[in-house]
Order: sequence, then C-alpha cells, then structure tokens
Amino acid sequence: MAGRPGGSAEPGIVLVSKDENGNGLPDDEWYELAGSEYGTDTEIRDYEITYYRPEPENADVRWTDNQGNEGYVYRNTFHQQSSYYPLWEESDCLIFRGTRLKDNAVQENGVWVGYAYDWGYADNHPNSTEMSKFKIDWAVDAQGNKVALDQIDFVKIYTAVNQYCTQIGELRQRLPEWRIYIMRNNQ
Repeated sequence: MAGRPGGSAEPGIVLVSKDENGNGLPDDEWYELAGSEYGTDTEIRDYEITYYRPEPENADVRWTDNQGNEGYVYRNTFHQQSSYYPLWEESDCLIFRGTRLKDNAVQENGVWVGYAYDWGYADNHPNSTEMSKFKIDWAVDAQGNKVALDQIDFVKIYTAVNQYCTQIGELRQRLPEWRIYIMRNNQ
C-alpha cells in the first residue's frame, strides 16, 4: 500500500445528523461524511452482513454477507469476555447494513499492518494529524447528493472493514462497532 501510512488503522464510516425535529433523539435523517474512498472501487455500497448466535455461547460467531462470503469471528484467546455475540440481544441473528471498505491490512515480515485510507474515516490516522479531522461539508445523503448542514447534533461511527488477520484477529472480523455520540451546546 505504497504511499499510505501503516500501523493499526481500523477505518470507520462517520455519519452525522441534525436534530431537525428538536426532540433530542437521533431519529432524524443521517448523512455520511464522504471520505477519500467514497465513490471509488475501494468501497462496497449497500453492504450487508449477518451474524448468527453461536452455540455454545462462547463459540466462534458465524457470519454471511450479501456478497456471497461467509466466515467466523474467531475468539481471541487474549480476550476473556464470555461471548462475542451481544448477550442482551434476543434475536438469533444480527444484520448490519452500510458501506464496507476493501481490506486495508497486509502481512509484512510476519506482522499485520493496517494501512490508512487517505482521509475521512475514524480510527484511521493518529488524532494529531490533519487527516484525522472531519468537515460537515463532506455530508452526503443516501443518494450521494451533497447536503448543506449548518450544524450537527449526533455522530454515528461504524467499523467499515471486515478482515481476519490471524494472530491479531481484532483488526476487524468482529461484530461491528456502532457508536452514537450526542453533541449538545457545542460540547
């Protein structure tokens, strides 16, 4: 991945929302902040991955996707949690939809290196660099049209790669991380 910084990049898609209805809940339209890979052949739009409840509870978690792939989220022996499948989830399968970025990690001299995409993704570049910053001017709607936002109230981030990297395993290949951050009063 010539020209890209390497390390432990786990790029995440960033979405933003404005509290248009004023109810303080993240229930208005979400807009993706279009990063450097948006609209290129390094992303898969409308990606869908399904995870299945393991039996027994502490077994590897099977997954399938809408691209015809399947595999397992293998248990990492260095993590002690009882299950990789959410214990509070009642359903026997979880489906996540979004954009998937192509694999960004390669094994070099026996070590896995996660290469960063140019800009526009969370957990992709060190926080101290210019490439880790975001602009709401990058916001696009579900059809890819630019959206002019005067503010944002909510931020949602999800892991955008799905790659198994043997001994580190955690680069991806685990259940997606969805986070919603509520921003109020310029905090």
